[in-house]
Amino acid sequence: LENLQSAAMGGDAALVRTLLDAGVDPNARDASMPRSVLSLATTVSCLDKKADPAARDAVVGALLEGGADPNSVEMGDVPLLVYVAQKCPRPVIDAFVKAGAKLDSRSPQGFTPLSMALLVGNLDAAEALVDHGARLSPEARQKLFPEAPTDARVAALVKRASKPAAKTK
Repeated sequence: LENLQSAAMGGDAALVRTLLDAGVDPNARDASMPRSVLSLATTVSCLDKKADPAARDAVVGALLEGGADPNSVEMGDVPLLVYVAQKCPRPVIDAFVKAGAKLDSRSPQGFTPLSMALLVGNLDAAEALVDHGARLSPEARQKLFPEAPTDARVAALVKRASKPAAKTK
């Protein structure tokens, strides 16, 4: 497990795949590191401005393809996608959604991935979430934006996020 954690945090997708192919469980946790490997990989790569985006995306993809749970619950009983929505860009959001992450998951404080992305100003993640069908409830919209947003991009995004999701075939 420690080798998988190190490879994921180090951006080594080839080693991640090798370890997963060898049977290392991508959802295992240990007492010294109670977070999922997917959580560690996204936290490190999305926060580090020097991290290689291609390596990040390859590691995230390898973990998700290898069975990492995009709906894992992390420290504080917070769904991983809520954490990811705070700092990660569109490609990570897209990979999580493709792997089955629940857009309507909520933190104990009631934050959805979309409301968290909007709260912290990660508009790249918010746009990706809205494009995938995430929506703001009228209550969440009122809490986040008691007055209309003055930034045109935020205003347009909130407007889109307040409409019902398009029906899929």
